Amino acid sequence: MDTPEAQSFVIDYLTRTLRDDGIPVAVSRPNPAPDLMVTVRREGGGALDAHRDGPGIGIYSWAPTEAKAAALAKRVSKAMLRIPYERGVARVAEEALYSAPDPESREPRWYGSYTLTTYQI
Repeated sequence: MDTPEAQSFVIDYLTRTLRDDGIPVAVSRPNPAPDLMVTVRREGGGALDAHRDGPGIGIYSWAPTEAKAAALAKRVSKAMLRIPYERGVARVAEEALYSAPDPESREPRWYGSYTLTTYQI
């Protein structure tokens, strides 16, 4: 048995969470991009032992305005902090949540950094 693959797991989880509002969740942002979108990437972390993983996950919440990006990021944050109730995840810690406009386009977005502890299922 393996621990959940964190990036795919978080994308699937947030897709289910945001489905009713039609907010897409993916690894990268398409061009043209929707007004509201969430992108997820594993940014680090590693095996804690033979049965547990400690992935670092970075999440960008994109929106047409700073206020909407902040609101979406806070919604994602609340969802992420509920992940330990999902099978295969023991813990989630939010390491950071802040405004981080895209450096090239200057489009509004917020960044959240999370550390998970996952276990074999």
